[in-house]
Amino acid sequence: MAAWHSAAPRDAFAEKLRHLASFGVPVRLDAVDGDAARAAAPLLSKAVRAGVLVHDQEYAEPFDLCAALAASITRRGGTVVEGAAVRELSAVASTARIGITVGAAEDVAEFDHVVIATGAHLPALAGSYGVRALVQAGRGYSFTAGTATPSPTPIYLPGARLACTPTTGGLRIAGLMEFDRPEAPMRRRRIEAMARAARALLDVDVAHRKDEWVGSRPCTVDGLPLIGATRHPNVHVAGGHGMWGIGITLGPQTGRLLARQITGGTSLPELTACDPLR
Repeated sequence: MAAWHSAAPRDAFAEKLRHLASFGVPVRLDAVDGDAARAAAPLLSKAVRAGVLVHDQEYAEPFDLCAALAASITRRGGTVVEGAAVRELSAVASTARIGITVGAAEDVAEFDHVVIATGAHLPALAGSYGVRALVQAGRGYSFTAGTATPSPTPIYLPGARLACTPTTGGLRIAGLMEFDRPEAPMRRRRIEAMARAARALLDVDVAHRKDEWVGSRPCTVDGLPLIGATRHPNVHVAGGHGMWGIGITLGPQTGRLLARQITGGTSLPELTACDPLR
């Protein structure tokens, strides 16, 4: 459910979604008034006068998703190493074996191929392999607000730039784009501004919020991700997906295409525009 104070921005938003059909993207939506919007999304406040209910959508609990992905890797024979930083990546041109120094203990592991997928930290390891494209941390904030009843649907507030997802114990409210160092401290005024914007359109408890968080979206200058081989044919990168979620939106297709390119040994035309050496 996307919601607004008035009908004019609602109509413009609905028209943009309908335009996707010309690109072959199936879209089913209902433009509704405030009462119908609240019937579908009871957490919307009386200030909401218009909404768009978009059908056939999905959402996920991030922590459960990460746990499920890790379990899938383990079931298929992979190994997940938690809480360890990659200190160094050493690839020799004359060999396909690549050494990686992992963790404080500096345990060295060797692999035939390596994919650097370290988000906003990607340049630290990929820079020495010819990846010069700037990857900045576009930091987003979120918190969980308490709700009297669970929300039956995600809620998008385009005017406030907030995306709200049902989660255990409330509604996860996320938004903003702040360019800074990935490790920069959280700015509390950002959370406060989001809480004020949410309070105007939602009947939720933002005063007793929890799970306040800031995380870095890896953003490139041209908005295109970096997917493919570096100057070393056995060192690859997958990053720079910005707000398009390497874990959900673009992640699955990125993995499929990059795996095809690595195992096939030839470049794929689908990834030409995403060349990390551009």
